[in-house]
Amino acid sequence: MAILDDDIARDIAEDNKAAEYIAAHLDDDLKARYDVDTLLTLIEAFTTCLAESDILDEKPDSDGCVDLPLTALSEEIAAMLSREDVGTFPAEEIAVLFDLWLDFEEQQWDN
Repeated sequence: MAILDDDIARDIAEDNKAAEYIAAHLDDDLKARYDVDTLLTLIEAFTTCLAESDILDEKPDSDGCVDLPLTALSEEIAAMLSREDVGTFPAEEIAVLFDLWLDFEEQQWDN
């Protein structure tokens, strides 16, 4: 059980770092509208969307990366959040936040 607790704590810490990274890279307008708690909710939606999608099963390029259709995924996430009564988020803003989250995740893989 301690291993599971450690994994959960590590995931929470990483999500918090990701939220801080995203917040630090937002313009003032978006920064005012997306607090850390909201960013954490969106990060959970990003991971859920990718986990439930078959997009990651696509054939990777020579660098081992899969091209993500950011616009389509952002629209899907916006619809999912609306359906689940989490809130209404413009897909264009989700795309900006999602892209920043992907940047953060890429940096984690590079380190």
